Amino acid sequence: MPVLERGQPCDHAGCLSHITHPCEGCNRVAGVPLHEINPHTLEPGSPLRILVAKALMAAHAAAFDEWSKKPRDEKYAPKPSMWELSLPTYLENWPKALRDLSIPSMYLKLSRGQAETLGSYNAELGEAFSAPENHETIKDLMIDHLDHMIRHYDKAFIRLGSRSPKDAMYWGIDARGQVPNGQITSGKQAFELLTAGTERIYEDLQTQLAMKYAPHIFVRKGIAMPDWCEFRCFMKDRELVGISQYNYRATHPEVSKYAAQIRQAITRFFDLEFRDACHVDSVVFDVFLEREERDPVNPCTIDPWISGSGGVYYRLKTRLLEINPYANYLTDPCLFKWSEIEQGSAATCEFRYQRETAKEG
Repeated sequence: MPVLERGQPCDHAGCLSHITHPCEGCNRVAGVPLHEINPHTLEPGSPLRILVAKALMAAHAAAFDEWSKKPRDEKYAPKPSMWELSLPTYLENWPKALRDLSIPSMYLKLSRGQAETLGSYNAELGEAFSAPENHETIKDLMIDHLDHMIRHYDKAFIRLGSRSPKDAMYWGIDARGQVPNGQITSGKQAFELLTAGTERIYEDLQTQLAMKYAPHIFVRKGIAMPDWCEFRCFMKDRELVGISQYNYRATHPEVSKYAAQIRQAITRFFDLEFRDACHVDSVVFDVFLEREERDPVNPCTIDPWISGSGGVYYRLKTRLLEINPYANYLTDPCLFKWSEIEQGSAATCEFRYQRETAKEG
């Protein structure tokens, strides 16, 4: 075998890309003989460490280049099990009984040209889409259509049927900081939010195009929803096995104060409405609580209620926000572990939330 210089590849394909194990052709790692590799030569900033890092980056670049040449259906098509679990949770696939439990909404079913156009405008990620030549016209027409739908509501929340763009670069605000909680007031704002460097929208558009499925844009009525009032619930085989505070990294005094009423409201919603309306036997569903004012002299004694200032009583009304796949690799269990959900039952159903710690002094 000819003597090779450090960093010079041998005839074996991908010689310099061998980082975790020696090359089968020359028995070197990243083009470096094994006897030259020791803890001292791999210290940060050492020539060998830099050489290995460059080889690793080159290997990643080569792998990406190879991957990028594959057709879309090979790159983005999900595993059958993931697709089968996810598809029923898309808003457009909900039965009417389930939609009636949620927020008023309207949708735009996208053609392939519209989906490619929307994806192509996504900041930093648009090059992966094939926008038609008349993409500017398509964009303007989409904005007009969204604008028309949004006018039905004072404010609106924009999302795909699959997921929202809550990872957008300016989620929650527009350029002037005037759109709280991801709500928008125009078709232009809606389009900008869906294309503001959001990987969620990028991934979902690519997946649905790969599966030859038409993506849907949903315009949902804007609602006031404080962080404390959203909860994630777990239905296994049509039994409620767990309830968790959704924003579980924060502590909310409202949740601690009204924990019993919150649990009662969600449990009643599940037993009387959600269980029969849902088209999936096992699912993770998110709900939020609205307050409806009641007679301060004779508050509702059947539905859970809470007291407000000035002797006013409020009924806690539970509404459905969205449903998510019942799968540990697709959905965050919040304050639970998936093993606990799998072992849970209606008899052991817990309501978990962050409790306030006692202050010292």
